[in-house]
Amino acid sequence: MFEINSMCYHYIEKPDIQVTFDIAEPDCRSRKGHLLTIKDNATQEELKRQLANVGDVHTILIGLKRDGGVWKWVTGENLLYNNWKEGEICSNCDCAKLKLREGGVWESVPCQTADWFTAYVCQYAPVDGSNAAYNVHPVQWSVLSLLSTLTAAVVLTLRH
Repeated sequence: MFEINSMCYHYIEKPDIQVTFDIAEPDCRSRKGHLLTIKDNATQEELKRQLANVGDVHTILIGLKRDGGVWKWVTGENLLYNNWKEGEICSNCDCAKLKLREGGVWESVPCQTADWFTAYVCQYAPVDGSNAAYNVHPVQWSVLSLLSTLTAAVVLTLRH
């Protein structure tokens, strides 16, 4: 787990299943968050820095979906900032991913496309506008952080 501009982010990798948008977004919602949204270059750059050492994962699903021909974030906000890879918006692709191994460019993908090397990031807003609490009790937050760290360590150990 990490923070950017008082927003909380939780990196999730599920090595036992192929992840799609329809798996990732409901999981984030069940955790009282939503899939990652990237609204400016500063956030984009910090996300790339934070996610630089996540093992074999090379793509991160983001909370961007095309609805009626219009790209919108899962929060309902219009897409104002983008980092599309040149020529990568396909006509039958309604979801998007961030490609870590290609400098963080975005690529459109069909929402049901699955990739063994795809993970996702849930994003949470502070409950009270401070860094003190995020939609979960502080004790739960500590446990989630510890579990996230332990899971990443186990996955990396098993892969090597």
